[in-house]
Amino acid sequence: RERLADAASVYEGALRLQPIHEDALNNLGNALRQLGRLDGAKHAFERGLHANPLNTNLLLNAGQVYQDLGQLENTGRVAEEAFRLNPILIEASILRGSVAYAKGDLQEAITHYRSARAIDPAAQQPLLNLGNTLGDLYRSKEARVANQNEEARAEMQVLHRESVDVYEGMLRLRPDDAEAFLNMFWAKKYACDWSHWDTSMAQLRVMVRQQLERGKAPSLKPFLALAFPIPAALYLEIASAHAQEEAKKAVSLTAVHGHLTHSFTLLPPLPAAPGRGGRGG
Repeated sequence: RERLADAASVYEGALRLQPIHEDALNNLGNALRQLGRLDGAKHAFERGLHANPLNTNLLLNAGQVYQDLGQLENTGRVAEEAFRLNPILIEASILRGSVAYAKGDLQEAITHYRSARAIDPAAQQPLLNLGNTLGDLYRSKEARVANQNEEARAEMQVLHRESVDVYEGMLRLRPDDAEAFLNMFWAKKYACDWSHWDTSMAQLRVMVRQQLERGKAPSLKPFLALAFPIPAALYLEIASAHAQEEAKKAVSLTAVHGHLTHSFTLLPPLPAAPGRGGRGG
């Protein structure tokens, strides 16, 4: 973080000498965004775009900041402009997909992610976004299936197959991709596809154990872990690792923003009422 702050200072110094320097403004915006100074990053990118509205790097980076700030219309506007300027720019298709997803148009988001995948079949981000969105669309069909809608049932089968294919494709590119494996396993479980269940469960336990031994919070989040038959001791290790990871993030935020005025200390739990046992947590 200190290096990012130093880099931002260097770029600001360069801009005092040459106020309109596209690369310096772009790099300053990226540094400020990583520091959490989103308004400053937005200002830097917009200054660069005022000088050169055709700079696709500035357009896409501005889109990321607009997205961080919840400015969906601005995000969509720069994503469309970047795509218009360069239709084979994979980041433009990904950003268009993110905008469609945020608007709740899952089918359009899938179309954009498929376009990004066609540009570069080996790129991981569009594959991950595509797989996740296919899963969301699959779940949206369930209500129709509950009402005995045969068309929705057929659509769900197609979505499930494509979703699993996407994650399997990611694993062929990177067999050690824990996120892809977990997403594939969850997609199959959610659709009651029990093929290779025992093998996948064994692989899941090995993956979690390896990540814990490396001091990394496992890709398997605590809440999701409840959906799998894993030992209680391993579940507690997963939860503890994620709690420690979140504590580190909180320390980092404190270093940047200081102690929050609304921070509080947790009170001890109340004693159990006479004659009633407490529920284990």
